[in-house]
Amino acid sequence: MAEQKYSKEAQRKWGNTDAYKQSVSKTANYGKADWDIINEKASLINSKLANNIDKRVDD
Repeated sequence: MAEQKYSKEAQRKWGNTDAYKQSVSKTANYGKADWDIINEKASLINSKLANNIDKRVDD
């Protein structure tokens, strides 16, 4: 349900943009396995960011 809410919100806000149309076209054929991989990668990125949040660029 939340996904539908966000999907409708995104369409309302950005539905007339080329970026939105491109994103919808690109992801239209993604299956559960594709989304699982995307979510795993996003989780890894978020973990790495969280683990390094207190470090400086020159560390």
